[in-house]
Order: sequence, then C-alpha cells, then structure tokens
Amino acid sequence: MLCGLGSDQPDEVPWCSSFVNAICWLLRLPRSKSAAARSWLGIGVAVNVFHARPGDIIVLARGAPPSGHVGFYAGFDPVAQTVEVLGGNQSDAVSIAKFKMADVLGVRRVA
Repeated sequence: MLCGLGSDQPDEVPWCSSFVNAICWLLRLPRSKSAAARSWLGIGVAVNVFHARPGDIIVLARGAPPSGHVGFYAGFDPVAQTVEVLGGNQSDAVSIAKFKMADVLGVRRVA
C-alpha cells in the first residue's frame, strides 16, 4: 500500500494524502507513506508560502489537530488572500479548490 491504508478501510476515509502519495510515487519523489495530511510537514524542504511554486506540497489546517488537508500548490489570489490547491478529496474529487491563507500550516518542496 502507498500510504498504510488496508484493503479493509471504508471508502469514506479522507484520501487527500493518499492522492499526494500516489502522485509522488509515480514521479519517484519522496513521500510520507501515511494517510495523515500533516505527515507531509516532515517531507522535503520547508518553503515560505510566498515563495511557493506550482507543484510544491501545501499542508492546511482543517478542523482540530491532527486533522488537516494536503495537496499541490497551484496559485495565490492576493485580493482574496487564498491559495489554490490541486488535491484529492476536495468535494470528493480531484480538483483545484481555494483555501484561506490563514489555514496554511506549511509548504514543502520535494523535487
């Protein structure tokens, strides 16, 4: 398994980290090997959010710790103060969604 989920896991588990692990595995990049979004905070090199580049991994706070969300940085809207994230489990799909800058826990560069 790419991130430690067993075949007996219900299909309603959060899968954002599974998506990021799968893409990193396909690209032969370092990966967290965990289904926990915040596990990505220890992978790669920390990058200031204002220096993030498309493809960097962005970790967001969602709910109470240890909950979170993870995806790939896709852009920044300075007017709305939001980051755009390409990720899985965004409205139960792979999509680009906007999140508040205040929710950013960290940005990691793995390539």
